[in-house]
Parts: sequence; C-alpha cells; structure tokens
Amino acid sequence: MKTAKTNEPGILPAPEYAPVKENEQVLLSLGITADHIAALPMIVQTGAAFLLLEVKTREILESLHPAPESIRLLTSQYSLSGYCIFHRHAGEEADAVARILTLLADEPQAESQALAAGALACYLYDIAMIKKDEMVIIHAYSPESPAPGRLAVHLHLQEGKISSLQTGIMAPAR
Repeated sequence: MKTAKTNEPGILPAPEYAPVKENEQVLLSLGITADHIAALPMIVQTGAAFLLLEVKTREILESLHPAPESIRLLTSQYSLSGYCIFHRHAGEEADAVARILTLLADEPQAESQALAAGALACYLYDIAMIKKDEMVIIHAYSPESPAPGRLAVHLHLQEGKISSLQTGIMAPAR
C-alpha cells in the first residue's frame, strides 16, 4: 500500500483499503474472539495506515486486553501506525466511539488520534455506508487518555467519493 500525499497542509489523501490476512492473530492481540466483532479487520490508509476493527458492543471496547508485543508484530508486518477499534453506536453525540492503540514513540499522540479518526470516518462512509461528510469520533478508554476526546473529521467529496479529508480535535466531550 503506498503512502499518498496531498499538496495542502492539514489535508489527508483519499483512503485506500486492504484486507487483513491474519484475522485470528489480530483478535488474539486484543484478547477477544470472533464472537466479539461486527466485521473483519481492515487496513485503511489515509497518509498513515491503521487497522480498523468494529466490535459489537461498547462493553467489549472497554474491556479489551491489548498484547503490546503481538500488536507491535502486526503493526510492523503491515507498516501500520496503529489499531483503531471502534463501536458505531455512540448515541447522538458522535458517529462512533474508538480506542486508538499506537506503539510508535516518535509519533505525537494527538496526531495519531487524528489520523486514526480520519481513517475511521472514511471506513464509516465507504464501508459502513454512513453517508455524511462531517463526522465526530469519540476517542476514549485508554490508560494514556482516561478522559474522552472528541475528534472531528470533514470528508471532501467529489461525485459521492472521498477525495481528501481533514481532521481536528474538538472540545472535550461532556
């Protein structure tokens, strides 16, 4: 999967999607089983690649038990920036709630979260068929970020297809 760039600062390129072959290893790396997921894992590339995985309930999202060494191995194998595990039913306040796992010490956390939110918004638009050009993702449930954060994503559309996107951090969720 190539890393695409745009010429405008703050603008991310259109998404590229790729399947994951090691589905069982992904589940094991999170301490869950196939019964816990709503869809198979997928890699979404929007300038940085993230493995996206939808779980069936918010409780499953909250109770993940990530295995850092397994995640490190898979992120290296697929050249990922991290994982974005999410649940779509976040209520009226957001389009999804996500747990973003990154292991790269040299990448700022806020930047990683924004990139993951952008990948997730593209997935929701293209794969889950949530046809909105403005989305809100709540990032929560991690030891590094115990308070939920809200990330806004604007999808730039041309003839119904994502041509680029922008992400940003919103005021804290209340």
